[in-house]
Amino acid sequence: MLSSLLAGALNLLREAFTQNVGLKALSLAFAFGLFAFLHGQQDVQQRTIPVDVVTLVEETGERVLMTQMPPNVHVTLRGSSRAIDAVIRSGVRPVEIDLRGAPRQKIEFNEVMFELPDEVEVVIIDPPYIDLEWQEVVTREIPLQGAITGQPATGYVVKGEPEVDPKMITAKGPARVVEVMQFARLSAFDVSGLTEGTWSRRIAI
Repeated sequence: MLSSLLAGALNLLREAFTQNVGLKALSLAFAFGLFAFLHGQQDVQQRTIPVDVVTLVEETGERVLMTQMPPNVHVTLRGSSRAIDAVIRSGVRPVEIDLRGAPRQKIEFNEVMFELPDEVEVVIIDPPYIDLEWQEVVTREIPLQGAITGQPATGYVVKGEPEVDPKMITAKGPARVVEVMQFARLSAFDVSGLTEGTWSRRIAI
């Protein structure tokens, strides 16, 4: 009686492993795939890192870039912990912005600009773009303005305003700056302790 029960149990066990082998193998593969996917999803993370920006500007003498370019942009990366840690350790090559040639009005950042491994993707770039302002370079003559500081020796006073030579100077730069300049100021002439006479000094602008 016991032996027949044991034989029946062995038959059932054998059938459990041998029947529908293909379906069982597919189910097992699906289970392993699902486990790997869920495990991979748990390992995925996002990290934000700074990436340096290198700007190339051609000095033509005809125009000047007024926009202050940022030293870096912040890039949010998505990928496995292992891959992102590797990127942080090795660093990301600086983004090169070439503004030589025809003036551009806008720079738009995209993921193609960043050299990253395939398993890491760019999610956010901050700032996503930069508007550029260019100004024409102009030349204009403006007067020099002098000033004095200190007190001469006891019993003496400064007669009249300080005379400057040359009286005019050439200013060159962005139109919006140069065109509104009224004068160029000199450093103050220190008259402390001076007595009678005419005194001359080189004064910085």
